[in-house]
Amino acid sequence: MNWDWFKIMFDEGLDHILQWGGVDHILFIVALTAVFQLKHWGRVLGLVTFFTVGHTLTIVLANMDLIPVNKAIAEFLIQVTIFYTGLMNLMKAGQNPRGNARFFLAALVGLIHGLGFFEKFRMLSMGDDKDWVALIPFSLGIELAQIIVALCVLIITSILFNFMRVKQREWNLFSSGIVCGVSAYLIVENWPW
Repeated sequence: MNWDWFKIMFDEGLDHILQWGGVDHILFIVALTAVFQLKHWGRVLGLVTFFTVGHTLTIVLANMDLIPVNKAIAEFLIQVTIFYTGLMNLMKAGQNPRGNARFFLAALVGLIHGLGFFEKFRMLSMGDDKDWVALIPFSLGIELAQIIVALCVLIITSILFNFMRVKQREWNLFSSGIVCGVSAYLIVENWPW
């Protein structure tokens, strides 16, 4: 793999999250990080990585034709997972930043989100024996983009908590409520039946 190909696929991974089309990923990262503070950055990094591993695994399995992919259902399920993550934050049990259930959730959501991008990834690498190699820079781009979004959210929350005296619970309710509202709209918009 040459540098140009690496850069193209890395940029695709970045764009997959940071472009307007990646608003669902950004919503998920906001919901995933809403219960955390900057001091929890290590846990947030772990959650982002679990998501990326799930996302990558699904692309690998779908590329090997080991799992069926229905784009319409995948897009619908992506929105459902985002809604569920936001809803979980609104429940008392979901407001604990020390709980390990979020790691399972991040990996599961990553698996489902990978189904939504599989077709585009296959198109980008079609007819090329580099498709598996291309998954490495693509996944690294996704990881970096998610870290950027998560870090931005943590910095915003730090400013809100330390300078504006917003309480963690208020931020969580506000941000998770917005995530639930937007994702509910996207669920209706992506209804596959």
